[in-house]
Amino acid sequence: MATPSGTAGAPNKAAQNAAAQRAAAAPSGDPVQPTNTAVPDPKDYGFGKAAATAAHGEVVAYTPRLVSGRVVVPLTFHNSSDKRLAYTVTVTVVGGKQKSPFSVVEKAGNVWPGTTWPTQADITVSGATAGTSDAKISLKVVQYDPFADTH
Repeated sequence: MATPSGTAGAPNKAAQNAAAQRAAAAPSGDPVQPTNTAVPDPKDYGFGKAAATAAHGEVVAYTPRLVSGRVVVPLTFHNSSDKRLAYTVTVTVVGGKQKSPFSVVEKAGNVWPGTTWPTQADITVSGATAGTSDAKISLKVVQYDPFADTH
């Protein structure tokens, strides 16, 4: 099919003009180059004192806090392997007026090598007062490669 005259290079020329306008409007320097490439360590999140660790120190639970009737347990997952990993951790807390253990499952998927994933486990339970130092935390961690079975 014949192309009408005058339109053969129009889309390409329009794209070139748009790219030139974006480049002219961009700030000086390389706008996509990050200025801070430091990867935070688990201690950099300000969660306080570690209360429990698991998986050779890759999963850390910090001192629980009581927030609006919920026990909040800050967590960090630090992937020290050379491939992406996913984590599933069961956080169990005993303490305060609640003498029987209460648990919650928290997940972190696709944690890149050498990075830390901060999160928290929120536990809602009647009579929870485990935001104190008498709380005992245990962690059960499962690590797995989320891409191991895909081909």
